Amino acid sequence: MFIRRNLFFIFLVMLIIFPAKGMAKTPETHKRSNWYIGFGLGAGLDARYTIDGNEITFDDWFKGVDTKDTRVALNFKVGATLSPKTLLGFDGIAVGQMGSYAGSDLQLQINNYFLMLTHFPIEEGLFVRVGGGLSNIMYKVGGSTNVVPGYGLLGGVGYAFWIGKSFNLTLTLDHSRQFYYGSVGEPDTSQFTIAYLGFDWY
Repeated sequence: MFIRRNLFFIFLVMLIIFPAKGMAKTPETHKRSNWYIGFGLGAGLDARYTIDGNEITFDDWFKGVDTKDTRVALNFKVGATLSPKTLLGFDGIAVGQMGSYAGSDLQLQINNYFLMLTHFPIEEGLFVRVGGGLSNIMYKVGGSTNVVPGYGLLGGVGYAFWIGKSFNLTLTLDHSRQFYYGSVGEPDTSQFTIAYLGFDWY
């Protein structure tokens, strides 16, 4: 919890300190092509789901297990540049954690497959993003795996640093909510907040 709070604090400080750089006009050497692709890796700051109105966090689910791995958030994106300020594409986003108990493997993971709109108000630097689409939650205990489908929505904010002509190093903070078509005893909704470092190529 201490590490996650500090990651969140560092991310906010970076957003406050660096936006001034983006106030200048985009240099001619910085140019987005008509498509992009990117990857991201980070941490799940808050991941939880509800079953029949009862809220269960990832920490609750893994409480008392023999071993557990660090919660990891992954992002993959690809899409088109609609204008110097606006991108539209596909984002695959997952937050998950693994562990073991009494010799059985455990895994809990939330996945989003979203259409994503990203907007740079001043062409570079600060950006906001919104998206939505298909989601699912997957939980595995030993050899038994259950996947509950649904849909979700996402809102995020971040800052992109140009590296050379075609690359961006990004800091992103996303919050996402999911709604499932599960049966009684299966997850109804979930949510997570993730902070991650990304690398995008235009």
